Amino acid sequence: MVSQKLFKTFCKEKFINRFELNNARDKNGKPKECNKCKLTRYSDRFCEGCISLQLQSLFTTWTSENTIIDDFIQQCQMKSSLPTYILEWIPFEQFEKVTKLTEGGFSTIYTAEWTRGYIIDYDENKKEF
Repeated sequence: MVSQKLFKTFCKEKFINRFELNNARDKNGKPKECNKCKLTRYSDRFCEGCISLQLQSLFTTWTSENTIIDDFIQQCQMKSSLPTYILEWIPFEQFEKVTKLTEGGFSTIYTAEWTRGYIIDYDENKKEF
């Protein structure tokens, strides 16, 4: 059983995270210059410029083995680089319990569990998602 204090802490952190993410996404609040990348930011927690630069530094660490798809994902990451909105390439090795559902005229449809999960946060100091 989770203690009430832990639950309150979790809810508070989740609320602050969502509030800061919405400020960055919607450009709410007072704009300020980021101390690290010198671009404008609207959130104390998330800087799109810093996150975009971190994503760009990772471009050489993954590939779909299709230049068109890689370029598309990279362009999306440079334009929308806030946690929960980042388009990612997911290597097949990160899926478990892959099950074929059906096969049709143009494709085969599968279900699977993604072992790592999508990006929900970013630590600017550690440069970690």
